[in-house]
Order: sequence, then C-alpha cells, then structure tokens
Amino acid sequence: MRTLNCLKLISLLGASFLTIKNVKASIPSCVPTKDDTIPYTVTPDTYQYCYLNGVINTINKGILTPENVVCSSNVETGLYFIKDSSSLERFTDENESSAILIDLVSVDGSCSYSEVQIKEGFYIEGDEAALINCNKNQKCKIYTSQAQADPKYYISYDGKLIKQEGNNSYSYLDINDGYYINGNAGKPLIKCESSTCTEVAAQEGDAYIDATEPEKIITCSTVDSSNAVTCDYGDLEGYIINSSAITSSVNPIIYCESGSCKESPVPDPYSYYEHATEKSKVIACSSVKNTCKLESGEVGDYFVAIQGDEKNKLIKCENVKEKVECKVAASIDSGYYLNSGGNSSVNQTIYCDSSSCDTTHVNPGYYINSGSIDEEQKDGLIQCDLNICDTKDISAIDCSKLSSISYATVCYKDSAFNFYKSDDLINPTNFTTAGEVFIFDSLKRFPSIGSEVTTLYHLTEYGIERYIGSGVIGVKSSTNQKVSDLDGELGSEIILYDCSTTTKQCTRRTSCVSNTYMYDIENKAALYCNNGKLVSETGKGYYVDSVTMVGSKTPYIINCDENECTHEAPTVQSYYINSSEYDGNSKKLIYCNNSNCYTVAATSGYYISNQQNGIISCTSSTACTYRDAATAGNNVNYVNAGKNKSLNALIYCNGKTCVPKTAKVGYYFSNRVTTLIYCESTNSCNEINPTENYYYYADTIDGKNYIIKCSKVSTSIICSKEVPDTGSYLTSQTNILINCTKNGSCKQMNAKPGFYQSAVKITINSKRDVDNEKELVKDISGRDSTTTYNIIECTTTNCELLSAEELASIPICEYNSDKCYITLNYAMSKSAVTSISAGNICTNSDRSKIYFATDTIVVAPSVIAGQTATYVYTTTTTNCLIADSKYDDYYYTIGSDIYRINDGSISHFYDTGYYFIDIEKNALVSSNNIDNYNKENVKLYKCDGLNCVIIDEPDNATYFSDVNKRIVKYNINSNSYVFAYEKDIICIFANNKCTPNADLNNREFCITYKGEIALAAADIKNRETGDCYKASSINSKIYGYNQYLYNMDIGSATVVDKNGYYIVSLSSNSTVVTKDYKNRMVNTNSFKVYGCYNTNCKVYTPESGLYYYDDNSKTLLKNEDNTWVAPSNSGYALVSINPNEKYVYKFKIENDVVTLISKAGTGYYYTIDNEMYECSENDNSCKLIEDSDYYFTNAGEIYYCVYDSENLEKTECTKQSCYAGQNYYIGDNYYRCEAGSYLTPIKSRNCKYDENVIVNFPVILKEEFPTTIKQAIESVERNNNSTAVAVRSNKKYLTVIPAIFTNCTYNVEETEAAYDFVCLNNYVTVNEEEDTVEICSIENLGYVECIEDDANPEKCKPSSAFTRVVLNVFSVIFTAIVSLYIVLY
Repeated sequence: MRTLNCLKLISLLGASFLTIKNVKASIPSCVPTKDDTIPYTVTPDTYQYCYLNGVINTINKGILTPENVVCSSNVETGLYFIKDSSSLERFTDENESSAILIDLVSVDGSCSYSEVQIKEGFYIEGDEAALINCNKNQKCKIYTSQAQADPKYYISYDGKLIKQEGNNSYSYLDINDGYYINGNAGKPLIKCESSTCTEVAAQEGDAYIDATEPEKIITCSTVDSSNAVTCDYGDLEGYIINSSAITSSVNPIIYCESGSCKESPVPDPYSYYEHATEKSKVIACSSVKNTCKLESGEVGDYFVAIQGDEKNKLIKCENVKEKVECKVAASIDSGYYLNSGGNSSVNQTIYCDSSSCDTTHVNPGYYINSGSIDEEQKDGLIQCDLNICDTKDISAIDCSKLSSISYATVCYKDSAFNFYKSDDLINPTNFTTAGEVFIFDSLKRFPSIGSEVTTLYHLTEYGIERYIGSGVIGVKSSTNQKVSDLDGELGSEIILYDCSTTTKQCTRRTSCVSNTYMYDIENKAALYCNNGKLVSETGKGYYVDSVTMVGSKTPYIINCDENECTHEAPTVQSYYINSSEYDGNSKKLIYCNNSNCYTVAATSGYYISNQQNGIISCTSSTACTYRDAATAGNNVNYVNAGKNKSLNALIYCNGKTCVPKTAKVGYYFSNRVTTLIYCESTNSCNEINPTENYYYYADTIDGKNYIIKCSKVSTSIICSKEVPDTGSYLTSQTNILINCTKNGSCKQMNAKPGFYQSAVKITINSKRDVDNEKELVKDISGRDSTTTYNIIECTTTNCELLSAEELASIPICEYNSDKCYITLNYAMSKSAVTSISAGNICTNSDRSKIYFATDTIVVAPSVIAGQTATYVYTTTTTNCLIADSKYDDYYYTIGSDIYRINDGSISHFYDTGYYFIDIEKNALVSSNNIDNYNKENVKLYKCDGLNCVIIDEPDNATYFSDVNKRIVKYNINSNSYVFAYEKDIICIFANNKCTPNADLNNREFCITYKGEIALAAADIKNRETGDCYKASSINSKIYGYNQYLYNMDIGSATVVDKNGYYIVSLSSNSTVVTKDYKNRMVNTNSFKVYGCYNTNCKVYTPESGLYYYDDNSKTLLKNEDNTWVAPSNSGYALVSINPNEKYVYKFKIENDVVTLISKAGTGYYYTIDNEMYECSENDNSCKLIEDSDYYFTNAGEIYYCVYDSENLEKTECTKQSCYAGQNYYIGDNYYRCEAGSYLTPIKSRNCKYDENVIVNFPVILKEEFPTTIKQAIESVERNNNSTAVAVRSNKKYLTVIPAIFTNCTYNVEETEAAYDFVCLNNYVTVNEEEDTVEICSIENLGYVECIEDDANPEKCKPSSAFTRVVLNVFSVIFTAIVSLYIVLY
C-alpha cells in the first residue's frame, strides 16, 4: 500500500488556497513574531500546519519549512480526508470521528483545493485504495471488508455506485437498473431503478439476475441460527422465481442452464416448472397476473410442465426416500392422469401420448388412470361426473361382479371397457374387438346419469364417455365408427346425430334443412345442406350454424380456415363476414349479440369483428374486408356502423383489440392522417377532410391533453397531435375556440364576444410590419423582429386573429396591483389612444397579458427630476384587472353590460337568464338569506343570449327563477324580494306537462332541473303529471293561469292586473297573432279568452257575434258558429274590451294590426257585421234597432233598415247614396256629400258667400222641413201642377227636394253654416222687370225662363227651361218674405 504522510498532503494542498465556505474548521494563519528564534506562531499551538501567503507550511517550534511545500504533477485530483483534531493530521480512524473533507484539483502540476461539506455515504479517497464511510452526523471512518473474489458494491455519498474488486480496489460504476450485492453491513442488496439506488432487505430463497452481469444469478439464504439473510452469486440449473421488484411483473421466472441465467415471461395462464432447488415444491405461474409462487406437491400429483423450449412435459410427484419429490418425468405412459394444476376445474385430466402431455376437458365417464400409484389399482379408475373427476377402485365396475345383464351396461374386464348394448346383451363391444366406436343407446347407471338417458356414448382405448358436444356427428350404422367424409345423402348407412352442450344429449337426425349450415364435431368441418344433400364446405370464412340452437336462438358460428373449422359461440357483440353460398351477397355480415347470431345486410362503414380482435370495413353492401387489430392501427378510431352505434359511436383500435368506444363531442384521429372524425354528439360521428386549422382533441392519452393541428404538407393536409400552449386556438368553426389553461387542460367552447389571448405566437418584423407595432415592440426587444402573442377578437358569429394594424391599436399598459397606466412609449406612437374607458382592454408589451379596464386608464405620468412619478404614488384606487382564472367566478358590470374574466380572456356575458348581481362585490347573489337579494348594491339583470338589460323594480307581483334555482318573488306591497316558498319544488317539464318531486300543495310554481320557471294549471301530487305552462325562451312571452293570470317567459312570471282580454292560442300559450287565424278556419277550442278586471282574471266562453279586443296583441276577434273570425275592413263593431264593457267602437286595420280609434257616442252606428246599433252614452249601452226606418248614423251615412218584428229574418239595412259635392239639410244642419256617400257638416272651406249651391232636402224628413220649404213645395204643386221632388237616377239614392241657396256664412264658434234661400226645384215666379214667367232650375242653379209644357197646359215645362240664372225683383221680394216668415215662425 502506497502511503502519504500528513505533512506531504498538506504541502501539496498549499499551492493555491481557495476561499473556504461553510466549513467546520480552517487551517490557521502563520502569525509573524518579533522573536527571531521563533519567527512564527500558530493558534492553537498544537497544530502542525499554518497558512501564509497562499501556501500551507509545516511549522515546528515557530520555524516554517516551505521547502516541503511542493505541488507535484503526480498528485491526483480527488477527495481527501483530514482528521478534525488538534493536530490536523491525516485521517486514518477506523472508528467514527470528525473529519475535514478536502476537494483537491491538480492540473499540470498546479494544485488548488476547497473544503466541502461531508454527506452521508461512501467515499473513495483520492488516489488511495481506501473507502471511507460517513454518517448523517458527518462522522466518518475508514471502511474495511474482507477480500473476496466476487465484487461488492456501495452507495456513494452522491448516489453513485462504488464497486469493490479484490481487497482494496475501488472504482465508480455506471448505474444499471437491477440488483447488486451490498458490501455495506446491514441490508444485503442494493436496488437501482431510474438511476436511484437504495439498500434493500431480502428473504430466504430470493433470486435476482445480477445487474452488471445479466447471466449471473444472485441467491439469498440464511447461513446460521441468527436467521440473517445473506446474498451471493449462485450456481443453479433449472427454474427459480424472480424476486426482482423491477422486472418480475414482466418476467416472473428465471431459467438457468449451463451457468447462464435469464429472466423469462410466463407463456400460459397455468404454467408449471420444476424448482431448481426445492424438489418438494413446484413453481406455479400465471400469465394473466404475471406472477409465480411455490406450491407444495403431494404424492400422486401431476402437472403439465415447461422445461426449456418444451411446454408439454409432465411433472410427477412421488415418494423418494420418505420425501416428496416433484420432477419432470423422464418417460411417459400414454393415457389419462388426474390434473393437479390450477385449471383442473375446467380440464380435469391430463392426456399424454408417447411424447407430450396436455390438460384436457373430459366428458362424464370412466377412464383408465395412467398415473395410478397403488399396486392393487385402488386408484386405477378415473370417474368423471360433470366437471368433477376423482380416482376410484377399478374393481367397482368389474364385469365379473355382475350376476346378470338385463339392460345396456358398461363394465371393465380383460383390461378393457365393455359395452353391452340393448340389442345385444351377450356380446359386448370393446376397443379390442371394435376399435373406437360411437354407440347410441340407453344407460341407467353411468356417471352424471341419475335415471335412464338415451344418447350417444363414445368408447376409446382409455375410456368410455357420455358424448357431449355442440354440432353434429356422422356414424356408420354397420360399424358404429365415425364417418370421416359426410358428403352425400343421408341414408340407412350414415346416421347423423345432433348434439347439444346445453341438453348434454344427442338425437338422431333423418334429414337436413336446405340452405343451412351445421358443424361436424369430429371432422372439424362445416356442412352445407343443399336440397337434402350434405356438402363439406372447404371455403375459408364464417357461417351461421342454424342447426345447433338454444331455445329459439342460434348462438354458434362456424369458423373455417384452410385446414379445419371450429365451432364458436361469440360472447361479445361482434360482426363477421358471411361466407354463405345462400345469402352471402344479399346479407354480407353475420351479427352476433346476446347469444344469437344471424345474417344482416351491410352498409358502408366499419364494424367490430371477431370478438373485438379486428374490424370489418365495408365499402358497399357487397364489398367487405376484415383487418385484424394489428393491421387496423394503433391508437386509431373508426366511425361505428354497427347496431350499437347509438351508444358507442366509435371503434377504437390499439393494435391488440378493437373495442366499442363512447364518443365525446370533438375530434378524433381516424386510421388516416389526412382525415379526422368529428363527433357532433355522443351518438353522431362522421369522417371529415380537415383544413389547415386546429381541432379539439376529444381523447386524452395517459391523462394528458393534446390538440390536433392540421397542416398542409405538399398537396395534402396532414394532422398530428401536439402539446397545447396556454391560450386559445382558432378552429374551423367560426365562433368555436379551443381554450387551454396553464395546467395543460383544454376545452372547446362557444366563444362569447370579447378578446382572447391566442396560444399561437407570431413574429413581428419591424421592417415589414406596421409602424405602430414597430414602435410598440421596442418595449420587448431591440432586435429587428420579435416573437409575441396575438389576440383573438370574437363577435356573436365569428372569431378572428387581429391584424397587425388592429393589434397595434390596442394600448399597452404597465400594471401593478390592479392599477394600470398607458405606457409612455405607446402613448407617443402614431394613432395612440390616451384614455381607455371602463369595459375596454389593454395588454402588456408582448401581448401575453390582457388587462380589463374597470375604470378610466390614462397615460403614465412623465419623468420628473429624474424620477418617474408612477401610479404607485399618484393613485390609491384600482382601475384594471389582469385576465386570470382567479376572477372566473365574478361578474363585472358596466351599465347594463356584464363581463367575465378568465385566463387570457375578457368576454361579454349574455347567457340567458335572470341574474341578481352585487355590483360592488361583482358576484352573483347565491344565498338562502333573502336580505342579500334586497341589498342596495344588488341589481337584477335580464340576459337573452345577445344582450343584457337592468330590470327595474316591477310594477306588479313578479316571480323570478334565478341561477341558484330559487324562485324569488317581488312583493309590490313591501317593494322587496322574498322567497316564494320555503323550499322550491323541482319538476320535469315535457309536452306542457309537469311532474314534480313533491306535492305542490297549492304552490303555483315549480322549477325545472335547468332552472326554468313553470306554472302548474292546478295542484299536482308527487311524481304525478299535470298540465303546466312554461315559456320556450326568455324573449317569448306566454300566458299561464292558476290562481292568477301570469305573463311568463322562461325565467319570470308577472301577475296580470291590466283590465282587458287576453286571447291566447292553446298551441303556443301566447297571445294570438295574425298567422294563427288569417286565411284559416280556427275552431273555438283553439283559442282561450282570459278576461281580467284588475288582478281578477278568468276564462270566458265567447259570446256569439261579439268582438273581443286584445290590446296587447292588437287583435280583434269574434266567435261565430264555433269559428274565430277577424274583421277584414276597418269600421265600427260591437266590441268588448274588458269583462265590464260591451260597446260599439270605431277601429282601423293597418298591416293586420287593429287599433281602437274611438268609442261610439250617442247615436246610430252601422257595424262591419251589417248591424245597426243605437248607442247611448247616458246608460253606456248599444242596442240593435227594433224598427224599420231610415237611420242617419254618426258616421254620416243614411241607411234604410227593414226590421222583422217576428225575428224570423235578420234586419237588413241598405245604405242610401247622396250626390257628391251637393249639400243636404238634415236635422237643422247643413251637410256636404263626400265621396262614398258620407255626409259631413259644412266646413268653412266649403262656405262661399257669393256662390249658389244645391241644398237637398230628403223627403224622408219632410216633416222636419223648414216652413219656407214646405210653403214652396205647396206652391209648386198648386201653381205649376208639378212636384218639387227630384227624379232619382238610382234607387239607392235618397229621394230629395233640391233647392238653391246662396250667401253662405260660417259661424266659427258654433261651427255652423247659414244660407240665403234662392228657390225650390220647379218653383214658378213672375219676373216683373222682364215681365216673364220663370221657373227654378237646379241644373242652372237659379231661375230660367218658363217654357210651356204641352202636357200640362199653362204650366212651365221643367225640362224645357234654358240655362239662365235671373235674380229679379220678384226673387228678392220672395226671399224677403221667406226670411220674414222664418223669423216669425
């Protein structure tokens, strides 16, 4: 061993003394003295070294010896220990003591060192062959161990491995996962996993593959009475259980052969191995659990074993020197052995031929026990009932013990089973005489048979069994041997048996059903029945076994490959391609589900196939192909076309299986990188061709979220998944975003109008992009280009990334503790805003943070006297919030606008509903304390999906369903909100019916699971169903009726207290609109009339002929002959506007809107229903006339009405026409005839003083004529033997006596006109000036010269009068006389 004394070590370290930190002790300085004999001192004086001028010196009696301070090139870099004692000597302690650890660095003869902190663990000291172990208290010792040939290992202070070879050779080792023999006392092993090593305990019998030499094995055992476990390298041949906690879950067994060991997986669910060392036990392993365990063997146990590459060996447990020994048998006797393995409940026996063995299921019967261990054969027989086998004394069925045989019997003699058949009880059938045969007979005494059973029995060399199978078997009738080829017709030579595992019996079949398939059990073939003939099917594929039925179901299919066919009963829903010659084209698929298989037609798409081991792809109804799971793809999805697609819209393949998958809304990878699958709901998915975009990935992988990015590669769109960044992604749908949070979770959302931080960064090139943004990025970097975030702006219909110009227009702010200022750099850029109002946004310089203005934001103050007067000092109020998820639960209101804040987003909130918001706390009221709803700062918002408005305090009692699913009532008496009920009732609403979860008990309202308010029409019991009212939206109003009539939307119900009628369509519960009745025959029962007086409302049965006016919908309707009718023209009608009034109203119709213009005054009114009413304002009533007469209506019309006093006929009224432009004298007033024969009082504009006009006096009013007119009429009759009545041009015109008047004067105050009388029609007078006779001519508006009428001698002829108006003395005198007469009378 090479040594280095302490002085030499310290001298080497003195070349360059580094600053020492965090050390427990330091080398003291060499202190000069004035004594030449002792030039230096050191404290404490026991130290042998001191530090001077960068050199560590030896000091002896004050004298320094620098000549020994040398740093030579052969000093190795490493860690060195110095004893922390009074003399600072080299560390050599084998007991734990304090030390100083020096890290020495030697480069080209130059040395430097630093003192480092000691950690727990092992150290290799410098270039010495020394191992030092330090504990957690920083106490260390030289570690010694016995020299050995095999290496040992230690965990170093820094977690590395130290390898010891021989006695004192140590080196650091690269870590491999696995186990190492621990050189440290205590736990015998070191386990290293993922580069982390720990000391671990072991148990006796443990075995591990060595981590450094994979062919070597480490075995553990106890060596003395202390039961301490030690581990060392072993020398094994055979199998042992792998104890590794790292690899045993994959490779639970270790196999050693010729000094080489390796770990191995377990191939089968039940795998057995001979143990390499413990011969009384076997190793039992399961490939299902990937575990192995030891099982003790008993004499007579047999197991199918694995040995090397052979899987079909037999382990036999026997008595060897009074000990159980289980070994692989060197030789095997053919026949049956009782299975001792874990699958013995299914495969009760082991069957061996001369070379191999395997477990097998046997049917009930008797079998020769080839594993008998009793010399007297007391275990020579294996008797099996259903699934249970046991050994029996073979003498129990000895034929010689039977006194007589009177029925079919099975017994044993001469080393063979004998079958005495019913038809031959003398000559038995056995294997020696007949070979392997199938006998159809009845046995009374046989395993599994309690009473006589007629079925097929199978006799072989080693046993006889009750034949149980699924399918058919053909037997030659002459030899009872199976038929190897069943092609041909069924006849007397070939007997076909149907066998069922359900009934466990076989029955004879005499024929077959055409176009059906059956399974040949013994020949493993498919048989097709073609017109009574059997044909062996040689084609590869699947067929429905139509013969083997369970009840009415056909649970089996036949699966054929090139060599043989198997009979399968699918246990999971699966499809198969139908290979049938009969319906293989029309029904291309076989569908199996719920123990029933049948053929079905195919459609284009994908189907789960072959017990979820693959898929079927159909491109048409006749073209389908199968792909196994390995070729179907790994981690891919297909759109499910199968019958279960409504529940599982997708098929997922992982390379091993293809299984049904429940879809979530979003996108999935298909089996092609150029397409995606889009699921718009859980039961509707379609394959799409994506565009260059991001898509929401509906899957998660290992609990991680991804997004799909589709990019153009060459001419194709290729899609792949990528880890999302924080922010939002645009998608192919205009207003759909993918929002990803800081924790990596993503969700697809309908974007509300607002701003969203884009997860995709952009590069702004200051040379190419807009000047504004160029100036803005100065805050980010001085480079020509920079990477920054963009912002997405969303409207109600669309989301887009901002352009460079738009991005530049968003101000940049500096932020501190919810206080924002616009930065000076931004404020000095072009087109910059200098003030941001509440509700708007700004961002930080790289656009990665969005700030929401809660108040006005202004430009930051300028620099003053070298100091920036920032907002920290200039304001104490907050004016902004950073877009962060901590505000996600808050509602920020500015006027009627509501804003929501989340990670990287500021959005408008419009979600439909009523919201009580505390605008001071920015929070929804969500409490069972009603006082919180009545606080001064709480406002009620109504949002309809597009806008929100603040709701003022209602004028009427109103119920609201708020977002807390509470029904809140506004009480108008106290002007406050109250809870409508102590506990609200939840109900289900559908088809205008409600089903509550509790008795309503006179509670009018319940609330749906969606938080919508519903009104019950009457009380409803718990879980019963009754009529109910609920609006479809917040903007669609309906009417509902219980104790009161309510005007309802989806979240509120207001008591109706306005007088009037509400005509409601029963199909919508809304007031009727034009489309409900226009151009339609509407039955009475289609509408309901609610009449209200104050809050008292009730349903009214419509009165026939009466119009009902709905002021809300501006609708006028009447019910006539059980049909609702609306007026087609404006006019007058008898209308009821509320339950207390029925009166004639004038109305007009414009664009189907009916407006009541005025209420009728006292007088007559002719309605649109052709009825004449007399109305009186005094008693507020209108009645139908009851007399035939002329009626002058208040509308200025004259009707002649004929009334049937016997009420057999309806009163008929005919309108009387007048001459447009002419005047009429009625009831002491003058009227002018307007177009349409309406008589209106003379207006000032129609009154001219010097104009002659015609005034007509209706004959029907002759009794009311002025005296002057009456006298003139008499004069005409007397003097001219004529009449003053004008000839009517039409019968509809009034019969009148026309006259000429002049000098109209109009009294504005009285709104009346007055005239001077000129003459009456056909009135004759003498013109004394002309000495002529003149006649009054209406056509000439005055007198004309008289022409004698030949038919009326000495009288004037009216028709011969010529046109000449003469105002002579006579007319003036006559006028004066008439005027005097009027005055006098």
